[in-house]
Amino acid sequence: MKRTSKKKDFWTAFFFIAPGVIFVFFLCLYPLGRAIWMSMVKTTPDGVNQFIGLTNYKKVFDDKLFRLSLWHTLYFTGISISLHYFVGLGLALLLDKLGKSLKGNVLRGFLFLPWLFPSAVWCVTWQLILHPHFSVLNELLKTIGLGRLARGWLTEPTLLPLTSLSVVNGWKFFPFHMVMLFATLQSVPKELYEVAEIDGASGWRKFQSVTWPFLKPITAIVLTIDTIGTFHYFDLVWILTQGGPMNKTEVLSTYIYRTVFRMGFFDYGSTLAVLLMIILSILIALYIRIFMRGEFEQ
Repeated sequence: MKRTSKKKDFWTAFFFIAPGVIFVFFLCLYPLGRAIWMSMVKTTPDGVNQFIGLTNYKKVFDDKLFRLSLWHTLYFTGISISLHYFVGLGLALLLDKLGKSLKGNVLRGFLFLPWLFPSAVWCVTWQLILHPHFSVLNELLKTIGLGRLARGWLTEPTLLPLTSLSVVNGWKFFPFHMVMLFATLQSVPKELYEVAEIDGASGWRKFQSVTWPFLKPITAIVLTIDTIGTFHYFDLVWILTQGGPMNKTEVLSTYIYRTVFRMGFFDYGSTLAVLLMIILSILIALYIRIFMRGEFEQ
């Protein structure tokens, strides 16, 4: 009787889990396995896949454009995520201080607006703001007497275009961090702040001893999610610059797209995609080690 009950529970659990397993397999595991396989073969003119092992991976080490796009991706991701987190954290602390007042509710709704815009809409909007010939930002700078600061925000052969893209990306996605951190701040017991005030703790000391222990776990989560999304982000870079000028904004996602769909090198493009996944896995492991080590030890 007991064995029958366990068997019934097993099949019940199986039927609940099976759809999710099938979904993950066909949308994640199978494409990943296919990409790994394609990175190790070369398609001959007659359509035959010839196994070449790690030849494509060795080729990457001599690919200057890969190294450049990897550096650009790290630069773009670093600035974007820093803006996302610190702007989001500052605004979350401000909203927490305002509480449930009318001012706080209105400000919270207003600050969430960038997250609601479709990618194509805000990309085109920023394209007009930073346009090389009729930049809204440059015209504004000239109007207020700061014309000397006008620049070719997306066209100069320096890191300025990539920095501009990073700032635009920071404007778009900081609400995600703000909302997640604000929700966490709302769960911090107010009694802890009262005790810290009685002990004469400064504002920074209260943040360090009371607020940060609550924010640390959610910080690991939002940084991990944001890194995954930003590291292979494509829309913004492709719509605004397509990797130009002179590859100054070429990131891994645009390089992979260009390699596969513009040049038709599916084998080498798959190799780059697999390497992108490996690099992301390393970054996520570092986040877990830095932010979640104490949680696992407990």
